[in-house]
Amino acid sequence: MMWRVRSTDRACFMHVHKAAGTSMRRMLEAALPPGSLAPRRIEAANFCGFDDFDGLSAEARSVVAANEAELRELADYPVICGHMTLPTLERFAPPGRIATILREPRARVISYYLHLRTSVPLRTIWSHYGVHRFGDGTLAQFLSDRRVARMSDNRICRMVLHGDPRIRDGEFIAERHLGELGEEAAARLDELGFVGIVEEPDEARRGVGRLFGIELELLLANVTGAGEVAPGGLPAPPFGGAETLDLLERRSAADAIAYRHVVARAHGAAGAARLAGAAFADALVRYGSFTATALAELDSERHALAEARGHLHESTRGLERHEALLEAVTRSRSWRYTAPLRRGLQRLRRGG
Repeated sequence: MMWRVRSTDRACFMHVHKAAGTSMRRMLEAALPPGSLAPRRIEAANFCGFDDFDGLSAEARSVVAANEAELRELADYPVICGHMTLPTLERFAPPGRIATILREPRARVISYYLHLRTSVPLRTIWSHYGVHRFGDGTLAQFLSDRRVARMSDNRICRMVLHGDPRIRDGEFIAERHLGELGEEAAARLDELGFVGIVEEPDEARRGVGRLFGIELELLLANVTGAGEVAPGGLPAPPFGGAETLDLLERRSAADAIAYRHVVARAHGAAGAARLAGAAFADALVRYGSFTATALAELDSERHALAEARGHLHESTRGLERHEALLEAVTRSRSWRYTAPLRRGLQRLRRGG
C-alpha cells in the first residue's frame, strides 16, 4: 500500500482494447517513479459474461479489480492505467485528469479479432476466462455473437457510458440508440484532459505525457502478430465480403460518431472522414496479411531463398540482400508495406 492521493493530483489513462494502451502503460512505467502505477488494471466490467475471477491464474487474478474492495485500492496510487470504464475512473480523478487514446472503430474490431486468434497469453495466463474461443470462427461469426458484444460492439461508447441502461453485456446496442449514444459519448470525451488517436502516435504520446507531466519515450507492446502466435491461429479465414462489412459498420456505428468528432477537432469533418477511411483500408490490408494466400506467398519467398543458396553463381552479397529483404517482409506489420519488398525479391531472383 502507498499513500492516499488527492483525486485532483491523480492522473488516469482509460485503455480501450487494441488502441495502443499496452504500449502506453509500458511508457508510463518507464517514465514514472517506481510504485506510481496501480497494479490492478482491469475491472470486472471489462469481461464478457464472466465472473469466476478466483478461478483465474495467480498472474491474471493479480491485475483484476474484481470487487469493491479491490477497486478502492486504486485510491492508494497516483496513477491508474488500464481497462477501466470512465465512470470508474471518475471515482478517482476529475475528467480533466483523465486521458485516453482511440482507434478507428472498424480497425479496432478487426485487430481485436486477430488478437483473439493469435494471442498466446489468452490461451495460457488467461485460459480460464476463455475469451479466445470467440475468435475461432470467421470474423462474421465473431461479429454476430452476442456473448462477446461487450468487446465487439461499439466499445468506445461502452467504456465511456458504462452503466447506461441502453448498453448491456451480452446484447448488441439497439440500432435506434446508436446515434444518440455516439453523440453522448463524444460530449463526454470532450470533458477529458486529453484524447488522442492511434493514427497519430506522436501527438498521442506527447498529449498523454503533458497530462501526466512527464516526457514519454516511444515503446511498442502487444502488437498483434508481431510476436509468438498461438498454434492454429493462422491463417485467418477469408475476410467474408459484404456480410462482414455490414456487420463491421453496425458494430462500429456509434463509436464512429465519437471517433470522428474527436478527429474533427483538429482536422475538420472532411479530414476526419479521410483519416478514418485510410485507417480502415490499412486494417483491411493488414487482415489480408494474415490469410492463407499472403502466408503462402511468404512461404514461397523462403523457399526461393533456400534455392538461391544452392546456386553457385549466387554471390554472397546477393544472398545477404535476399535474407535482409525476407526478414523485412516477415517482420512487417502491414501487407501493404511489404509489396515493394516482395517486388525487390522478384527482381533479385531475375538478376535485376
